[in-house]
Formats: sequence, structure tokens, C-alpha cells
Amino acid sequence: VMMMSIGFSFGAFFWGIVSDRLNVSRKKVYLFGLILYVLAWLCLTLFRYVSLNSWLHILFFVLGFFFGVIPISVAMIKSLFPLKIMGSATGAANALPFVGGALYQLLIGYILDIFGLERIEDGVRIYSSASYELGFIICLFSLILATIMAFFIKIYRNP
Repeated sequence: VMMMSIGFSFGAFFWGIVSDRLNVSRKKVYLFGLILYVLAWLCLTLFRYVSLNSWLHILFFVLGFFFGVIPISVAMIKSLFPLKIMGSATGAANALPFVGGALYQLLIGYILDIFGLERIEDGVRIYSSASYELGFIICLFSLILATIMAFFIKIYRNP
């Protein structure tokens, strides 16, 4: 998990520079990074049967690196809302991923309890690997849906 944080630190720096210095819209950089993030999640989800132990550090770094594109969305918010409510809009854009993360924890926990609880040992719940895979697949499909929706973001320029 530490590798995700390190990857995010490098990724946010990298995507910020790319977004500021390339002569393309932030939306294009954002979409490109999201697509790469989806591909990294595909690797995490689909290649579960391959022995990844030696590659896990790299995979989690890559996940964090591509997730580093997400802060660009806050910069894109500035072009979507009038200056009078820009602070509220960017505040909501910053807070909503945390709310989503909390709700997904509940959802995945519910799925683990319903579909994968195998036993309880010394008060610790033991879940099946299939239930974790189902949770990852739900996260992957949610990410794919969010990426598709990002294609419909309209970018305007505030005066």
C-alpha cells in the first residue's frame, strides 16, 4: 500500500506538469490518465491467478502513479462553475471522493459478508478469495463507468 502512496506522489507531480506544459486540454490528459488507471486495475483484477508476488510492488506503484491524474479534475472544476461558487464547487469535488470511498467500503464489506464469509477464527472473519475478486470487479466496473462519464465533461473558460 505504501507503493501506491509513493506512486501517487510521483504521478500527481508528473500529470500536473504534463497538464500544464503540453499544448492539449486538461480533459485529454485527464482521460488518458484515467484510461491508463483502468488498464492498471484490469491487471490487478484479471491476472489474479498469475503469481504476482514479485510484481505487486510495481503494480501498486503503477496504480498510484496513474491515480495521480485525479487532481487534474479539481483544476477542470474551475472551468465548469462561475467564480462566485468556485470555492464551494472545488470543495465538493475534493470531498466527494472521500464520501465515495467510505460508501464503497460499506458496499464491499457487505459483499464480503454475504458472498464470501467462510468462517470466523478467534473473532476474525475469514473470507474467500472469490468474494474479494467480486469486490475488485465491482470497483473496476465503477471505474470504467466513471471513465465513460468523464468523456462527457464539457470544458468552459471563465472570464
